[in-house]
Amino acid sequence: MTKDSDQQNNTATQSGHTADKSRDESTTRIKRRGFTTQRPKMMSSGRKIIPGSKTVASTQVDTISLLLPGRDKPTVFRGKGVIVMGRRDDNNSYIPEVDLTDQFGGLMGVSRKHAEIVLEQGQFFLKDLGSTNGSWLNGRQLVAGKTYPLTNGDQIRLGELLMLVYVSSSRNPKSRAPRPTEDTCTVGLVDLSRSTDEFENGIPPTYLTNILSVYLHAIAEMQNLLRQARGEQPIHMSVQGIRKDDKTNAMYVEITHGTEIIDFLRDKLPRFVEARMLESGDNISDERLAVAGAKYMLEEQVFRFLGEERADYVRKIATHLRRILKSDLRFTLVNDQNTPDSNAAPPGV
Repeated sequence: MTKDSDQQNNTATQSGHTADKSRDESTTRIKRRGFTTQRPKMMSSGRKIIPGSKTVASTQVDTISLLLPGRDKPTVFRGKGVIVMGRRDDNNSYIPEVDLTDQFGGLMGVSRKHAEIVLEQGQFFLKDLGSTNGSWLNGRQLVAGKTYPLTNGDQIRLGELLMLVYVSSSRNPKSRAPRPTEDTCTVGLVDLSRSTDEFENGIPPTYLTNILSVYLHAIAEMQNLLRQARGEQPIHMSVQGIRKDDKTNAMYVEITHGTEIIDFLRDKLPRFVEARMLESGDNISDERLAVAGAKYMLEEQVFRFLGEERADYVRKIATHLRRILKSDLRFTLVNDQNTPDSNAAPPGV
């Protein structure tokens, strides 16, 4: 090998180290400002935590619930083999099983017979029926005529109309789909500014009032702004209980009427924030990041045309989202039973 080749290899190696260091520093900045899920720190040998699963406990399901825009209660089907989604045709006396006419289906690009959900051997599948404006599952466009499996929490988009899916088994009561009027979830939170032993003797009342309450209030306000934008009645998110894990610095908050917004903040918004910060090289301000996040939330969660009201909703949501961005609280991982798991290790973050 020549001297010139050695110099080229050394230069390439140094360049690679520089790029890796730059990516590491960028990731660190994102974790400080974003929603990145945190791994709870262990105070001693003890239990670890795994993320909640979107699938139900039983592999054999026969019930599907569809959360449609503008409806407070889900549309539920049990044991039905084929469920057609589309718009009614009064001239031909045709009404699909899921009639999206009153959800502004025509304006949102929904065809008369747009797509169908099929139950086969204990599994639900989604199929586009050759619609004019297409169908999407979790952001992926479907090939017409091809079936795609459905699981809990999936997002279906028909044209521009969004809906959420929950599947369950009527033979397993614990797996039934959550309902907006009765839903309860446990949120794991870790405070990056606190040491692992700071809450060893409990959570101080001043912390609950000045930190945790402000954080949860911002989430509740964003949820009701999104519901208002969808033309739905406000729903009062409430805290049913708070506990801390004796082995970690994690807090677990049991919340009623907050599953939808919590799932979005924990699962979807972090990826958006990370992408925007990587694009800007971390030069984006909290203000601009909050405004961009508010616009993204409206795009993903609101299913009707807002017109001139849109700018006002963006401003109001961004005000609360800014508090979330500036907070040292981060979502942490919770398992299927909403309690720390003693056997499984958390995935890489």
